[in-house]
Amino acid sequence: MGKVSALAKHIRQNLQKAIDGCYDGKMVNRLTTEVSTIIMQCKTGNAISFGRFSFCGLSGFDFNINSPMRESISFSPAVTQADGELIVSLPDIVIPE
Repeated sequence: MGKVSALAKHIRQNLQKAIDGCYDGKMVNRLTTEVSTIIMQCKTGNAISFGRFSFCGLSGFDFNINSPMRESISFSPAVTQADGELIVSLPDIVIPE
């Protein structure tokens, strides 16, 4: 469980600027549960090996269940993995004047 909590915390810390405190009270538990599922699927014996699609289970994860992102934006971010990095890309956004 220590590895699960540590990875979930690392994800939260790296997304802190994007989340900016706008998460609900149960987000930490929900994210840790999702990360636990990911680790269990990637674990063989004592080894954990993440693949290209290992973190697809986090696609659509809402940090604030009371204000889901899909209700606030009309596009979906693209998520890719390259060279050990998780990359989140947003399409160009045109704001009407």
